[in-house]
Amino acid sequence: MIEALRWVGGPLSAREVWLMGVGEPEYGTVAYHVKSLVDLGLLTHVASSPARGSVEKFHVPTRVA
Repeated sequence: MIEALRWVGGPLSAREVWLMGVGEPEYGTVAYHVKSLVDLGLLTHVASSPARGSVEKFHVPTRVA
């Protein structure tokens, strides 16, 4: 996931990362791992957008000093 975010070079949501993999693994698995990477400090939340009754959160890799 971090490699995909670096490759794109801009913020992505869990849904967009999931779509890059054409549905494998399931979306819930991707969303869970994105949240885990945020909790570990490896991804940074940079924006939110309303999406179909929910909120889509966009992330970028955390910069390491």
